[in-house]
Amino acid sequence: MDKYRFIEVYDEDGVRWIYFNRPDKLNSFNNGLMNEVIDVLEEGGYWAIIFSGRGKVFSAGIDLAELASYSDPIDSGKLFEKLSEMVNTIFSLDVPVLIALNGDAYGGGAEFLWLGDFIIAPKGVRIGWPEARWGLIPPFLPSLGRYTLGLMRSQYLAYTSGYITSEEAYKLGLVSILIESLDELSKAVDNLLNMLKNNSPDSFKSLKKYFREVKKDVITMYGVSELIRLGRDYRVIDRARRFIDQKVYPSYDWG
Repeated sequence: MDKYRFIEVYDEDGVRWIYFNRPDKLNSFNNGLMNEVIDVLEEGGYWAIIFSGRGKVFSAGIDLAELASYSDPIDSGKLFEKLSEMVNTIFSLDVPVLIALNGDAYGGGAEFLWLGDFIIAPKGVRIGWPEARWGLIPPFLPSLGRYTLGLMRSQYLAYTSGYITSEEAYKLGLVSILIESLDELSKAVDNLLNMLKNNSPDSFKSLKKYFREVKKDVITMYGVSELIRLGRDYRVIDRARRFIDQKVYPSYDWG
């Protein structure tokens, strides 16, 4: 499938690989990429989905350059609404969703991990949540993070825009499979898919529905709506614009 501009899509034996393909932009999520992900998922014709990225970074989350291009906070809010639409599309899938990390994941890229049923990561990868640096929040870390990383660690990461390594994420339970290097990624994916084939697809769908209800609780959905509210603010646009134009990070007065 070569009709996409911001992603690459490959089908093999009913498995659909979706690669974020904006390596020069750290595979950040712009409207175009998110629309393409939604479209390719709605096409159907697969029994498993695998997300990965081109280049050295899985994804840096929301595209700050696109955010900086807006003059109206209503438009910036729509960018985060599109993110919510992509999230809900992935959440609604009843097939296995694998995330094969090719590199670091930050912001929305790190939050994307909560959408996966399985996460495979090489050693040395960084997973970070810098949203508060930009006046935003990670919508899933405060809710889903408490189940895996623990409440206090999740608070620390959210409040300080901190990160963990893939080794830490594996020990804490966020990463399903830890591999030595990126060279082992395809083999690890194949092994996992073969393990899944030994089990009932009906059982998987039932279990996935159960886990989905746990993930999409009231607190999680509140986080999504709060992110949209914070994104609909001219100050967020200004911070992004100053960074894109002048490479100036935001600063704040706590009084």
